[in-house]
Amino acid sequence: MRENFTFHTTIQSNTAALHGLVASMIEAVSTIHVLRDPTHGGLATTLNEIAHQSGVWV
Repeated sequence: MRENFTFHTTIQSNTAALHGLVASMIEAVSTIHVLRDPTHGGLATTLNEIAHQSGVWV
């Protein structure tokens, strides 16, 4: 059934390669310790994970 699927608009991805941006960030600030993407899990979840992994929150 999918063979005849058509769209009336251009499909665009909401993702992008970040390696260039991350490389520039590390070059500018070599003391970066963590980078996370809180988009799907939310900011609170991300901060909680960082706190647990750093030993700040048990």
